[in-house]
Amino acid sequence: MTRFIKHPGPVSAERYRAVACRAEPLRLRLEAGTLINGAVAKAFAGAGFRAGWAALEDVRMDRMNYVMPAASPDDNHAAWYSATFSPEPGGLIRTAGLHLGIRDGEPFLHCHGTWEVPSARREFAVGKDPSPSSPQEGGLNRAANVSNDQDGEAAARILPPLVGERLAFDKSSGGRGGSATADIDTSVSHCMGHLLPFEATLAEPAEIDAWGVSGAALVVRDDAETNFRIFSAEASDPALSNASHPAILATVRPNIDICEAIEAICTEHGLTEARVFGIGSLVGVTYQDGRDVPDYATEILIRDGSVRVEDGRATCRLDIDMVGMSGAITSGLLRRGENPVCVTFELQIVGA
Repeated sequence: MTRFIKHPGPVSAERYRAVACRAEPLRLRLEAGTLINGAVAKAFAGAGFRAGWAALEDVRMDRMNYVMPAASPDDNHAAWYSATFSPEPGGLIRTAGLHLGIRDGEPFLHCHGTWEVPSARREFAVGKDPSPSSPQEGGLNRAANVSNDQDGEAAARILPPLVGERLAFDKSSGGRGGSATADIDTSVSHCMGHLLPFEATLAEPAEIDAWGVSGAALVVRDDAETNFRIFSAEASDPALSNASHPAILATVRPNIDICEAIEAICTEHGLTEARVFGIGSLVGVTYQDGRDVPDYATEILIRDGSVRVEDGRATCRLDIDMVGMSGAITSGLLRRGENPVCVTFELQIVGA
């Protein structure tokens, strides 16, 4: 493993934190017309849990603002977030995963996923660059005023990356430029990123699969190494003592290979067969088939994760979706030993 990222703070001696707990499979209903943070928290609470993991599949959204990974504007962080993408209403979360935890004593979720969002109809002067990186469109390279809706979340409003653009020139100008305008009639944008939980509202009720956690929770803490406020796995009072599955709630620190960390955690806790759920960031990505993504900051969703005993030891397999700093989305099976964590990785590991 050759990739490495240097963070501004002292390197912690603890490279991962793992807490044994219990997990219960749940089927939850999210209410329409509510912020996703509150909808998820209410659904878990109704089942008797304060913490857990949930999978979102084909969930229709009204408002759904999000960010992607980006370079840090200063030396205070090794990586940062893009300005906020604010698509028009009517988005669809195709596949996403979220952890429900606690921030400042209140429910708080962290969500990565893929979605389809409608792109707005806009006007620009013919001959000007309509790409999302141009200043008038507010792309990732644009300097933006920043406000903190969520710890570390930039809140300048820009539109999502575009696919399938079609330019319709104003015939009165003959399409030759000058003062003429051109409308951008866009198709759906296929995007991935980090959903802002207080800037995302469900358009319809949704039924989702989830795992409630007893005996542990992810709690937002100040992290000296990365200089972020991030989730930390911590023991808590059990919500239900009869949760059916042995489980581990874990957080992994920078520059540790994610597959090797999961294997070590499972070995320490005696789990020989498990499903792995989680989201986080990696320093670039190397896939099993040889593809390599060089972006040093990424957002990751584990689509399918497992641990099995092979050749006498725990072996982790992670199939992921990933978005890098360019906005390009890739997917595939990670190559073990070559994918170090960038800022953090949050895991719910559930035994058979």
